[in-house]
Amino acid sequence: MTPLLALTALEKIQQVPASTWWMIGGGLVGIVVAVVILRAIAAGANKFLLGIILLLAVFLVFVEWVYNRTEPAFLTPLVNRIAPFLPANPNLPPPGAKPPAKPAH
Repeated sequence: MTPLLALTALEKIQQVPASTWWMIGGGLVGIVVAVVILRAIAAGANKFLLGIILLLAVFLVFVEWVYNRTEPAFLTPLVNRIAPFLPANPNLPPPGAKPPAKPAH
């Protein structure tokens, strides 16, 4: 009886909130726009300088992830090894500390 009650892929997709689809669509549009802009810039720019700028942008995003500990879950082991060498947000609890208990209402 369970196979009859199982949701099909289409039914599962219909249960995803609209805001999630807007975020996915916005991300895809952002990637396409970034690729088009980078290709236009790369056509007339120094490739070495463009590579340095892209590397700097990726580094700044990574440092922001380490500072605020907002990295993607799959990068957490890497960030845990690098974090002691970079500045950390003083308002965050130290690694391994338990989060504060939520007050009861």
